[in-house]
Amino acid sequence: MSNHYVDAVRQGKNEWWRYLLGMILILGIGVVGGSALAAIGMIILITVTHPSNASKILDSPTVIDDLPKYLQSFPILNFIIHNLPFVLLFLGIILAVKFVHQRRCRSLISPDSSFQTDRFFTGFGLWSILMLIALGVGYVISPQSFRLTFSPLLWVQLLVVVLVLTPIQIAAEELFCRGYLMQGLSLLTRNRWILICVPSLLFAIAHFGNSEMQRDAVWMALQYWSFGVFLAVVTLKDNRLELALGIHAAQNMVLLLLANTEDSALPTPSIFTQPQPEEARSSLFVFWLLAASFYWLIFGRKVKR
Repeated sequence: MSNHYVDAVRQGKNEWWRYLLGMILILGIGVVGGSALAAIGMIILITVTHPSNASKILDSPTVIDDLPKYLQSFPILNFIIHNLPFVLLFLGIILAVKFVHQRRCRSLISPDSSFQTDRFFTGFGLWSILMLIALGVGYVISPQSFRLTFSPLLWVQLLVVVLVLTPIQIAAEELFCRGYLMQGLSLLTRNRWILICVPSLLFAIAHFGNSEMQRDAVWMALQYWSFGVFLAVVTLKDNRLELALGIHAAQNMVLLLLANTEDSALPTPSIFTQPQPEEARSSLFVFWLLAASFYWLIFGRKVKR
């Protein structure tokens, strides 16, 4: 058995038709089925919360644009509904890997199918610290960019659903992009830059529909792509996926729970809200600085004997 992360793909069956079937299964269940489930959830929520004018709301040609207005009073239910597609995406990946490729699902995490909890929490803890430092500096420089929106009861509910659903969301994205796609692409090429950049581009494209893109489409697209590249580089360097899972979990949880933005694709009753998010180019520069710091702290330091 090879100890290289991408070579874990050879533990399964990899005929071209299996990848075609696997992608149909993953995208069919995760994207099509998940979107349909989320839409049904939205319809039920609007029907229950606005019984007198539900049909008028749903028949409106601007219903998609108006949804945030109607759902802002139910942020927890709204958050749950928005995460339903990731639950199905996660299920689709498991079914494709286990039954189509006939390999262990944990081989998407490491060549020996193990999961190192300490490695996950190393990534989660260090990236959380770096993000908190960046947010703290941002608050000192521009306190008017943060508004206290803490509601204890709502926040406790948010904490519960975030702890349940966000690990599924980040696992679905990482297992698909850094696992299934990157390992599968290694069957065609061993060029590291292709293995890093192509799945990261698909990762970025999947986020182009996010409301944050309205800040500055070019710079936000570059930030999503940079985040994907960073996670791919960390995965290949560490030869396993736990660090990337921890980083991604920290990125989402810190924002969702502590300092979400007003234009977020996943609005939450976080402790602080940023009504005027950081300018896209500045945000990208800060991310590069955090990514470089993380990489140096984990891989760059040399311990002298």
